[in-house]
Amino acid sequence: MRSSKTTLITLTIALVFSGVLAGTGISAEDSPQREHQKKLIFDMGESLFQEKKYDLAFRQYAEFMDLYPRDRYSVMVLERMAYIYEKKQYFEKAAEVYLELYERKGNTYEGAYYLFRAAEHYNYLGLDMTAEEYMRQILENIPDSPEAQRVKIIMEKTDIPPETSEF
Repeated sequence: MRSSKTTLITLTIALVFSGVLAGTGISAEDSPQREHQKKLIFDMGESLFQEKKYDLAFRQYAEFMDLYPRDRYSVMVLERMAYIYEKKQYFEKAAEVYLELYERKGNTYEGAYYLFRAAEHYNYLGLDMTAEEYMRQILENIPDSPEAQRVKIIMEKTDIPPETSEF
């Protein structure tokens, strides 16, 4: 496993290299150097994440998303960012990331999972109406998903009929 100092040196080299690339006139979109830079930023984030250095990993992931928002790894990066928000108990931020993931995946099983996670976080925050809205959206749009089954169970357990009075 790399030390943080080695990882930091690697990142510094990548950033300096990207500055050199910017002045060359090479198309940054397709260049092998840009691909290398992207891999370095991603790998740096992953290394820091594995070392449980979540603040530093989050910075790398945020930079990755700024530079490559639609890259094939962007969904994984967003998942990692949501996880870090959860670890830090920033449930509203985690919910926002899960909603972005849902927007990317749409009404698929993966999308249902992300929407369910957002609903869970809004529920943690006491925003029951928002959580319920997202749960109903799962039932309406992705009714055969595993999350729809979970939503049905939750709604059955929490649907308490009005109490009857003996007076």
